[in-house]
Amino acid sequence: MLVGGRYLLGDVIGRGGMGVIHVASGQHDGNTYAVKLLRAADGADSMARRRFAREASNALRISHPNAVRTFAVGEQADYAWMAMEFVNGCSLHRWIEQNGRCEPHTAAVWIAQLADVLAHVHLLGIVHRDVKPSNVMISGAELRLLDFGLARDMDNAAHVITRDGRAAGTPGFMAPEQRLGLPPSARADVFSLAALAAFLLAGRMPVAAWAKPLETRMFGRRRRWPDVVDEILTRALAPDPMTRTATTVEFSDAFAQAVKQPGWSERVPLVHWRREQQLSAGSGETFTPSTEM
Repeated sequence: MLVGGRYLLGDVIGRGGMGVIHVASGQHDGNTYAVKLLRAADGADSMARRRFAREASNALRISHPNAVRTFAVGEQADYAWMAMEFVNGCSLHRWIEQNGRCEPHTAAVWIAQLADVLAHVHLLGIVHRDVKPSNVMISGAELRLLDFGLARDMDNAAHVITRDGRAAGTPGFMAPEQRLGLPPSARADVFSLAALAAFLLAGRMPVAAWAKPLETRMFGRRRRWPDVVDEILTRALAPDPMTRTATTVEFSDAFAQAVKQPGWSERVPLVHWRREQQLSAGSGETFTPSTEM
């Protein structure tokens, strides 16, 4: 199938609520692309088409080395499409599954990259709203943020609830105000970035961090890191966005300094996870760690 007169679709490399992603060959330049396709035949309704169009519009505005680049978008009678940069790598979610927790220095470097691209996005007046490990690709030493399907303009955002009445976002990484469907701000992405930082250090998902006062050591009794790391994470994960760390860069800078402090356990288990159960709506997934070294 030839899309947009220039992208020849190949194998499916990803599926999600916002369409199917194919690897594609550019007939105009011979390069490899990733093309996201939203077909009416796959059950895409008018709301899905509007959300896809919003994602495409936002993605075209974003140009940053840590964001997956979008080159072209289009719409036909029975499908909409988006041609993106093909990133050869794996998701951060998959990397943690395979390697366990992340070393503090690496975590700080990766969080700095994500903080920078989110700061760029926020300057454009956009909130990502779905920062999570499966929306981050690792390519060499670089992280690449993708999937702006839930992104919203800060200046034109109303209450945000999906058509089935659920909040838009991912439990465990979703800020409390998102769960309530309130208009987003950049501090919602700060919350998600901090949850992702804790995820990197612990090697498992911060289950329902919004549901109760944060205890960053809830990730495992043997999980040990300096108190200052707890303090930085607690502030960035504050339930009230007005008392939360203000920007992603402010959080990243504080986190980078915190992980340099002494107090790390000499024997910290490499935590590997397995899916244990799907919790009820609003609680997300939980994972059971092993403590193999």
